[in-house]
Amino acid sequence: METLYLRNRSPKNKLLKWWPGDTKEKFMENRKFHYDLLKHNGWDAHSIDYQFDAYGFRNDQSFDKVQKYNLVLGCSHSFGIGVRNKDIWYNYLKPHFKEPFYNGSVAGCSPSTCLRTLKGLMQEGMKIKRVFLFIPDRSRTEIYNPDFRWDAWNTVAWWTDHDKNLIKYLLDENYLSYQYETIMDNLELTCQKHKIQYVFHPTDGSDEIDMMISNDRRARDLEHPGKDAHKQIGEFFYDKYCQRYSSNT
Repeated sequence: METLYLRNRSPKNKLLKWWPGDTKEKFMENRKFHYDLLKHNGWDAHSIDYQFDAYGFRNDQSFDKVQKYNLVLGCSHSFGIGVRNKDIWYNYLKPHFKEPFYNGSVAGCSPSTCLRTLKGLMQEGMKIKRVFLFIPDRSRTEIYNPDFRWDAWNTVAWWTDHDKNLIKYLLDENYLSYQYETIMDNLELTCQKHKIQYVFHPTDGSDEIDMMISNDRRARDLEHPGKDAHKQIGEFFYDKYCQRYSSNT
């Protein structure tokens, strides 16, 4: 039985042409107002497939419980909204490691989702060699309520459809700061306990990565980072890994 930790709202064993953030409606609107830009970047209605595995993550197939994996965690930037699966940033890490990669990212998620996913996949029997975490925007959180529309975890953010009082409480700056520090400590300790190499970086900082994401809006939805930014993010994570663990993989 699937662990509660992995009960997301994503479909399972499905191949989709569109996904929230990169919808057909948005594409049609962009084609009307930004046709030349879409054409220049090589995007059309058939450019992207969103393949979901048995756990609802964007992978061609589910993980094998025998071998070890490099686990990727994050939000839409790591899920790969608006780009082909082969162009998501972690693909630029693959030549440096012998273990396969598994993408456990959830579009629109919060930092707590990443901890939940790590623990859930481990409960399901995944053997993990390394974790590469592109930390989601820390101004989000999540709740689980089987009586609230979906029997699943739900992101709570400024754009979500929740009770205003609930949003005000859960998105309080002090609460979010406390939760973020607790989650990050838990991630670090979990990886240490299980001898997992761990590299992370925020998506919402004020450094070169944040600037790169902001300046490259060339995914098909014209809002998320395009192929060039993903390549630079992948190279950044490899450099950061080498600084922490050396280049001997």
